[in-house]
Amino acid sequence: MFAGRYVWWLVTTSALFLISLVGFDYVASVIVGISDCASNEGSCYTLNNWLMGVIKPVLVDVSGVALVLVVVIRILYLRFLPLWIVPVLAWAGAVAGTFRAYAPMWHGNADYVLLGQQMPPSTYAFLALALFLAFPLEDEDAPEQGGAAPIGLLAGFMAFMCTLHAFATASGLPMLIAKTFHAFDLSRTIATIREILATFLLVADGNPIPGYFVTILFALALALRVLRHERLVSGQL
Repeated sequence: MFAGRYVWWLVTTSALFLISLVGFDYVASVIVGISDCASNEGSCYTLNNWLMGVIKPVLVDVSGVALVLVVVIRILYLRFLPLWIVPVLAWAGAVAGTFRAYAPMWHGNADYVLLGQQMPPSTYAFLALALFLAFPLEDEDAPEQGGAAPIGLLAGFMAFMCTLHAFATASGLPMLIAKTFHAFDLSRTIATIREILATFLLVADGNPIPGYFVTILFALALALRVLRHERLVSGQL
């Protein structure tokens, strides 16, 4: 998927995700308003619950998965190391629970600044990588030459650190594994590892600052990579 098509799909899937998460509230209100549910006592309540509690979460899930797939396809197209798919999936999984919790809520009078502040750092790590991939990186003939290797290693290391923070703060992961796969021993092992890692990364008390710090460093590494790419393409390197 070349850059232009990637940008188109990125914007489309992002818009669908935001519309599903925020705008569907108004769509549900219109559907309830134009329906004849008022003729049957309690029908409007049932219809609204079905739209907000069933349809909306499904739309959020489908559009979110589509957004992640677009990023993964772009990574494969650029022939990046397949290991880059691991942090993408880890970050998406880390924020999925947060968005699923927000999905059934009414967003008509929501404070989006406050919601943005409550988003896990993994949200912004995913966003930084998605925006980085929007640049036409495929027109760089020799990305391994010059200063790309150290910058790429730095970006990869910071992505690894962001992934560790996502795992350390995923308190619901052990329970999810236990419920989904009935692997209770594995669930307990993961819970123990997560607690040790959370203590080591200074996030055991729920402090998000270390996570935001490594996310900022990751974004800066990607920005350096873009600047070097632009200089290489323009013939300055």
